[in-house]
Amino acid sequence: MGDILGEPVLGKRAWTRADLDKDDGWNLVLGAIETQELEDAARSLPDDLNAWVQMSREDIKAPHLAAKLQSASNEIEDGFGFAKISGLDISGYDADMLHRTYWIIAVLLGNVITQNAKGELIGYVTDKIDGAPRGDNDRGYTSSDELRFHCDGGEVSALFCVRQAPTGGVNSIVSLLSVYNEILEKHPEHLESLYRGFPIYMRKEGDDDRLGKVQERRIPSISEKEGRITAWVNLKLAELASSLSDSPFSDSDMAALRTIEDVAEQDALKFDFRLEPGELVIVNNLSLMHKRSAFQDDPDPAKKRLLLRLWLNLYSRPEVHPNVAGVMKGFGNTEPIITAA
Repeated sequence: MGDILGEPVLGKRAWTRADLDKDDGWNLVLGAIETQELEDAARSLPDDLNAWVQMSREDIKAPHLAAKLQSASNEIEDGFGFAKISGLDISGYDADMLHRTYWIIAVLLGNVITQNAKGELIGYVTDKIDGAPRGDNDRGYTSSDELRFHCDGGEVSALFCVRQAPTGGVNSIVSLLSVYNEILEKHPEHLESLYRGFPIYMRKEGDDDRLGKVQERRIPSISEKEGRITAWVNLKLAELASSLSDSPFSDSDMAALRTIEDVAEQDALKFDFRLEPGELVIVNNLSLMHKRSAFQDDPDPAKKRLLLRLWLNLYSRPEVHPNVAGVMKGFGNTEPIITAA
């Protein structure tokens, strides 16, 4: 039996914090064979980065690793909506090997999409503005600020920790479907706003005239397609759409956004963790929101906090509401490159 809009979402996708202690299927550790296959496959990648973009998973000969990542994909798609992967020692990796390793994992999971106007497929999550106040057009991953709960582009976001900050940089995730369940039960007056959704502000990047604008289409926060409820919210970009638009949101829409955040911040719902070097977390943007606490960098520039980010769509991606499908396209019409960093 599928999901029905207006009724609670059942099963693992609507988890609470306590559920993660009872079932650790989200916590995957790479063994020696899987790690060896990963490193061998990474080293076998061609030097031509353009060739990477044309690869398919059939090009990668790593059966044990592929099976492990299929388990991760199943968990991300139909389980808790995320997977944390550990067991990889990156202490001897240079930047090239980090990119190679991450790319093998990505191609085994799904189709990678562009995540900014540069066309980057692997982005650098690091403080590029040296702690300066962030403006409306500064994307969160370029700062050391706290990032509020949000969903990214693509069905899935992946973060690969290279260096962690001495303090801060704690990640949090929450099931937006559990948030929806609580709103359904305790705050049903906000359901109309959630079903209608919100437009978002697309931050200006470079000379791209498609950006720096409030989108006309509303992205439903909760929607159903073919018996499956999905959810997508970016609190900050929705609020910017209201404040920078000629048509600010109604009081009821603003109240709905505040309620989403208030419910998501409950300790009983959210899961806090801190990635260590070599660890990855892969999050389903169609069922979970994620956030990050502010961090204090090491004064040595060579030791600054650095995570590598990917946006991708799993090979088994579900059908979704047309306006949600738009966020799964990345920065369309942008020539993809592995990284511009």
